[in-house]
Amino acid sequence: MKHLLSFVLYCLVVTTTFAAHIRGKLTDAKGDVLPFASIYVRGTSTGTTSNIDGLYDLVLEEGTYEIVFQYVGYESKTETVVIEKADITLDIVLNPIANNIQEVVVTAGEDPAYRIIRKAIKKRKFYLNQVKQYSCETYVKGTQHIRNLPKTFMGQSLDMLREGLDSTGTGIIYLSESVSKLHYKDGAFKEIMSSSKVSGNDNGFSFNSGAAMASMSFYENSFELGDTEILSPIANGALGAYKYRLETSFYDNEGHLVYKIEVIPKNKLGAVFSGYIYIVDEDWAIHSTDLFTTGKAVNISVLDTVYFKQTHIKLNNETWRLFSQDIKFTLRFLIIATRGNFVGVFRNYDLTPSFDPKFFNAEIFKVEDLANKKINAFWDSIRPVPLSVEEATDYHVKDSVEKVTQTKAYKDSIDRIANRPKLLDLLGGYTFQNSYRNYKLTFLSPINTLHFNTVQGQIIGLGVEFRKEINEEKRQWFRLHAEGEYSFDDNQFRGMGFFQIRFNAIDNAFLHVEGGRMKRQFNPSKPIPDIVNTYYTLLLKLNYMKLYDEYYGRVFYSQQVVNGLLLRGGIKYAHRIALTNTAEGNWVPKNTNRFFSNNPTDLGHPRTMKDAPSFLAHNHLEISLALRIRFGQKYISYPNRRFYTESKFPDIWIRYKRGIPILGGGTNYDYLELKVEKDNIKIGTVGLLSFKATGGWFPYKPKLYFMDFQHFNGNQTIIAKTSEYLSTFQLLPYYEYSTSSAFGMLHVQHDFNGFIWNKIPGLKALGFEFVTGYHLLYTPEKGEYMEFNLGLDRIGWNLFRFLRVDFVMGYKVGEPLRYGGVIGLTLSL
Repeated sequence: MKHLLSFVLYCLVVTTTFAAHIRGKLTDAKGDVLPFASIYVRGTSTGTTSNIDGLYDLVLEEGTYEIVFQYVGYESKTETVVIEKADITLDIVLNPIANNIQEVVVTAGEDPAYRIIRKAIKKRKFYLNQVKQYSCETYVKGTQHIRNLPKTFMGQSLDMLREGLDSTGTGIIYLSESVSKLHYKDGAFKEIMSSSKVSGNDNGFSFNSGAAMASMSFYENSFELGDTEILSPIANGALGAYKYRLETSFYDNEGHLVYKIEVIPKNKLGAVFSGYIYIVDEDWAIHSTDLFTTGKAVNISVLDTVYFKQTHIKLNNETWRLFSQDIKFTLRFLIIATRGNFVGVFRNYDLTPSFDPKFFNAEIFKVEDLANKKINAFWDSIRPVPLSVEEATDYHVKDSVEKVTQTKAYKDSIDRIANRPKLLDLLGGYTFQNSYRNYKLTFLSPINTLHFNTVQGQIIGLGVEFRKEINEEKRQWFRLHAEGEYSFDDNQFRGMGFFQIRFNAIDNAFLHVEGGRMKRQFNPSKPIPDIVNTYYTLLLKLNYMKLYDEYYGRVFYSQQVVNGLLLRGGIKYAHRIALTNTAEGNWVPKNTNRFFSNNPTDLGHPRTMKDAPSFLAHNHLEISLALRIRFGQKYISYPNRRFYTESKFPDIWIRYKRGIPILGGGTNYDYLELKVEKDNIKIGTVGLLSFKATGGWFPYKPKLYFMDFQHFNGNQTIIAKTSEYLSTFQLLPYYEYSTSSAFGMLHVQHDFNGFIWNKIPGLKALGFEFVTGYHLLYTPEKGEYMEFNLGLDRIGWNLFRFLRVDFVMGYKVGEPLRYGGVIGLTLSL
């Protein structure tokens, strides 16, 4: 009733202003529709765009208006319209721009386009910084179509993905609209979304963003697509990356002489654009763009092509602003091909807004509470871009289907099909779900638990997990997990269980309670994966993994206390027992190597007799606190959740750990650590720099054991631990530098992101990336150790790019250089 009353009041206000609709269709002389053309009142930013079928709908109050119809690559047209109480139908035909370059003075040996581009480059910063602040209304519509989706793939049914598609597997898979108020001041955006609609999801919120579209400005030197900075055709240095050709010139509706200039990349596989840019004579401003780039140019395998079509309008004697932007893209992932489109309209600019001093704060995007509760009649009354027939049908069908799919009967019927176990589920894992009550019961795959080590021998395990959505709207859930493993050589069963609950998605308050008996690596970072240790042990008799036994209980809590301040804390009580080798499995009988001791301080010496325990059994009580400080952190607010963004400043971590000698605890020490880290710092077009600098010490340490030392991620195998390139020394023995005093550590990595590889003839098409790194470790006992690595990432073909190979050199004063190579698995699209 509240929403209905709001709409009725809205209608009363609208009807008293005697507004009327101007509707029609835009086509060219051949009758072909002109989608996403700009239609606006001359001298203002009041307007709309046509939809994909060329249809437009502009609402104006009574009066006389000059309406401008403009489409990139076509002559604009102005029509005088008198608005009274009746709606008006006005179809428009636009003609392609005719060749007309008689106004251009041709300089011998150089296309006249270069003189125009130099003028535009000179005025680039002026237009980039011309408007210090503004507010405007934004409308963004996003659609994504899937094409020819088959019914099955590799024997698996794709019926769930084909819902809403036609018999050929073609149709809309995503459709959303949003209306926002966009505010800008001194380089900062703030967007407040007042209305949001997602097809087939009444409770969903659109992820459309007018600010994201407005920030894609060709007045910037470059703008980001994926991890790549694409050079603007009027950037500083653009003359070194592009060739230009003046194709024609024309006069727009305001009498401006506009040059149509073809943009031609010198390196077609570089991070550059192709297409056309339109520059206004004398003003040297961007009039419009029709530019595109490719997935190969930006190293995004799933991307085929993306187009950027913009229209700018002049608001006063010298101020040009973006009025509309149409972004089209095509994607392909394995058998799935899609095409997408985002159209944005920026209208009703206010160039002299008044902002409260606290208005621009850490919140850069906000969705109002009832944004997704607007009824269809409301959208029909305010939508600036008419729906196409296909879009209107999609809304109608999916909104009707949603009412059915949310019923208990429907969800139960789907679950009956999904919950039918198959024979292979006994090995690969099985999930039972109840969609209506929002819970899942998962039996984990026993195959993933199979491994071998010299302490336990052959191991197999089982696991089960229960997850329940407590409040779907608040993103509140809890999870129960239990797992166990049996080791055949030492005839022991070990297991653990935990309970997790997330209280909300605003500050991400999170509680974790855990306990059981588990084997532990002395380095809690687990530098040696079970699967890697299994193959090295059984094939090469190199048992690098060092283990001890632990009976424990643990409580952990995490919360974003205030914006930019994340607090994590926990308490743990454990009984720790030394383990020794019990098994000597070997897949290569001729291998005469002897296994290493399980004592990590032996540093890899072969054993000559049964291991002696490396420490005495003891109890351990520990408290830990961690504080992450992120200066300049921004966030995006939805009514039920919050997304925190990366900052331009590094993250600062402060950690404290204390072994407490009470309740039978046998440890007594303090540990302090400071870490500063930042990922993917953009260094212009040169690539992405990441670093991690850490320092720590034990200011008080009457009693601690080896597992309480500070350990460093080493590697003695050819397999790199994929997730920890920026914290691993690839040629360092696992426990060689472990310390209970002080240490300093630095890891630096630079991904050239095509800057070098793209410039080597013939290699760009391969899509690989150069990566280099520097790693430094210092302890008072061992001194300095350094590593340098040079690698190739994204090795593979087409979408299958999952390999990284590095050559590594290690250096320590007084020792021979160390050389080696490592291979890692990565996921790059």
